[in-house]
Amino acid sequence: MPKCEYCGRIITITKDGTMRAHTTSKDCLVPCMGSGEPAPDWYVNYQAKKIAKEKEEHEYLRGAHWKEISTEAKRIAGNRCQLCNSKGKLHTHHRTYERVGHELQRDLIVLCADCHKLFHDNRKADGQL
Repeated sequence: MPKCEYCGRIITITKDGTMRAHTTSKDCLVPCMGSGEPAPDWYVNYQAKKIAKEKEEHEYLRGAHWKEISTEAKRIAGNRCQLCNSKGKLHTHHRTYERVGHELQRDLIVLCADCHKLFHDNRKADGQL
């Protein structure tokens, strides 16, 4: 990620591929350099690969193979959330993406919709998503 020349903070890049300055602070009294300029080529390439990977994963999760693995994971979990024991709407969640398409049951966890949302909300707050 590009960084501000004045304070060293990361400059965000918008979805349209332009750099956006962070808000100025007492540490950085001058607006960040590069705001409004196109993102660096390496970042554009990284984003393109990320989008392609997400599309591929989305297609996989809609396929028959995933549905079979997901159904088996729910059966093994007793058709209950493995965190709160709820019988509500269940989701099969990847604990790791190391073996996508060749998942082992230990790669998966069955979560109710509420626990799945909490998991993703916490990961976003930690900057992991």
